[in-house]
Amino acid sequence: MSKKNSQHSVILNVDILPLILAYLSDDVKNQYDIRDQYEIYNCLFIHSTWTKIFTKILWRSPIWKSPRSYKKFLDTLRKENTLYNYSQMIRHLTFAPYRNRPQPSFSLPDIHLLSQKCSNITNLTFGHREGDMIPPEGVLILLKKNPNIISIKFLTLHFDEKWLNKALIPLINGHCSKLEELIFYEPQQNQNIQQPTDLSFNFLYSIGRKCKSINTLEIRPRISNTNALMIIKFFPNLTSLSVKTIEPEALKTLLQGFPNLESFSFSFPKSISKEMTIEIAKEFPPLENFSISLDLDTSSTFISTFVTTQSKLKKLELFKCSNLFDSDLSLLSEFCNQLESINLSFCNNLSDVSITSLTQKNRQLKKIHLTNIPKLTNKGILSLVNNCPNLISFIFNIQQNHESEGLEGGGDGGDSDGDGSVGGNNQRRNSIQNQITSLAFIHLLQNCKKLMEFSGHFSDNTASKILFELSKKRHYGRGSYYKNLETLKILPNGRSCLFKTQLELNPAQNSETELLGNLAENCKNLRVLVLKCNFSKLNRNSFVKSVLKFKNLEELSVKLKPNQSLSDSHLRRLLSHPKLREVELGDALTKDAKLFIKKYNNNSRGGPYFY
Repeated sequence: MSKKNSQHSVILNVDILPLILAYLSDDVKNQYDIRDQYEIYNCLFIHSTWTKIFTKILWRSPIWKSPRSYKKFLDTLRKENTLYNYSQMIRHLTFAPYRNRPQPSFSLPDIHLLSQKCSNITNLTFGHREGDMIPPEGVLILLKKNPNIISIKFLTLHFDEKWLNKALIPLINGHCSKLEELIFYEPQQNQNIQQPTDLSFNFLYSIGRKCKSINTLEIRPRISNTNALMIIKFFPNLTSLSVKTIEPEALKTLLQGFPNLESFSFSFPKSISKEMTIEIAKEFPPLENFSISLDLDTSSTFISTFVTTQSKLKKLELFKCSNLFDSDLSLLSEFCNQLESINLSFCNNLSDVSITSLTQKNRQLKKIHLTNIPKLTNKGILSLVNNCPNLISFIFNIQQNHESEGLEGGGDGGDSDGDGSVGGNNQRRNSIQNQITSLAFIHLLQNCKKLMEFSGHFSDNTASKILFELSKKRHYGRGSYYKNLETLKILPNGRSCLFKTQLELNPAQNSETELLGNLAENCKNLRVLVLKCNFSKLNRNSFVKSVLKFKNLEELSVKLKPNQSLSDSHLRRLLSHPKLREVELGDALTKDAKLFIKKYNNNSRGGPYFY
């Protein structure tokens, strides 16, 4: 066999090729993370062997982006003589609206059809909106017909315990003995929505009695020591646990009962003695993932004891740890030098020293998320540049409701007009970022060559300068400078900022229109583009033309001014984009454009969805 034919035999082998493409077909934790459906769909037309393989991948976790697509999905299942047995390919079903789109109505007859046709389901996810829930009888039928279920997730808690007790009877009766993951996710609080009551432990224990294989559990109720003992008894094989709040003695009991725990997320009790803090910290087994809200006077005591056994830690999340200091993070860095992902949020006393110590000891770091670190300056950001060549994700957030005290620094923040004025408010909002100039962010973009995601809240001048850097025209055939960048989000720091044109900053530079065109040229692989800064002089026709230059763009969210409102003709031109799937334009639409969107979204057979 020739070398060429040998190579072809590999890529056309139905046994070998799926292994090569395993990363596409693995069960994902959240089906909305799937970003490559368009590419997978195109693979159907390469060869008949590829058609067979990629059809299985697409049908493994079907996505219903609209009631129309859901209806089409059901119609396909009803057909008798189809090329493939699609229903037997399905492994993961998600009953939830796709992002902000209208939710399909999951009726009992539909669920009956799914239960009759789909007998290989392993993952079920429920995230329906309030007032439009799946009948509990439907869930019961699905579980009975699919005893190999390994994961059940509830992304919203609009159901009560009566609904759950009826829907999950097969779990309580031990019908799904292979269940490994049970998630009752706590959504972000919304003051307009009445929060549901906590689930009772008796309900959870009734599941644990029969489903002994559960190794991942996420629950909401506050845990007492009695509850902790029962969790240990009925969920003996846990390796991943996430709880909302837990009493000190209960925490100690849980840690003693789960010596093989690998992932733990919880909020520390607000009042705890130093002695108990040390006792608890000593009980932690070596973890891989650790997420904690730690607002204690004894925070430093906890960290100094906890880190000594955490050499395997790969993911660290610290929230509202206002009593942690640079010395604590420096000590943590000495022991935890395998970190790949770090999230520091509302840790008011951390500074560049913490970031530098973490990055120097964790050069393999891939992801960092920083929210409201008021003492952070250019030095901290540049430590990422100097120490983390493998960085792929950088997220920098400033919350509007946070007010830092006693901060100084020039930088390139917004203007101020005095106390009590709009400018004065903007100055307070920008006080954190004022210590970080655009130069640091630009150096990060230029030198972290593997960066795939760059997202942040920035002042107007900082946002402008970042975009100017990204859109500089390249000469001498250098090609795309930011070839790996796939997600770019430029968000306003505080109130909506005004995008200052290059003409205002440098008369020799080009217009906003050319800026977007160059951005498309330099970031050829950009998939997600969010620009929530007002463009002051952008022409509507030129804007649409520039968007079409982003050949791989899938999601677009921009903020245009009222005098830049797009018409229906502009939207029709956007429909010609081959990959664009999500378009958010806000209120910058003419009356005809709004009517067009309403009609198009209701009847769309594909193409972008407009918000």
